[in-house]
Amino acid sequence: MAHVRGRRGDTDRGFTLIELLIVVVVLGILATVAVASVSGIVDRGENATCEGDAKTLSVAAESYFAQAGGSSIPATGVDDDRFERTLMNQGLLREPSGLYDMNADGEVVLVATSRCQTI
Repeated sequence: MAHVRGRRGDTDRGFTLIELLIVVVVLGILATVAVASVSGIVDRGENATCEGDAKTLSVAAESYFAQAGGSSIPATGVDDDRFERTLMNQGLLREPSGLYDMNADGEVVLVATSRCQTI
């Protein structure tokens, strides 16, 4: 049986530097595309979280005003979440928002350290 010899020697079975370089470049391009698409998904997720949190607070305040009447929410405690705690006690919220605070009149305001944009 005759042994056919290719362009490389019998013992030379590794990749050339050019082949390795091409693989590295292709992997770099794929990584760049993956990172760009994931960052867009994360941004949309954060925006949806912000919008949902603000909407939840607004609906809870509207529900409170519809049930209790009046035009202001009484404070429960003295911290930044005092009006949200009142809504929690009424069963209208599960927990205070870390992204937004609420005023006595039900206005939703952005927390200074929030990653959200103004509503």
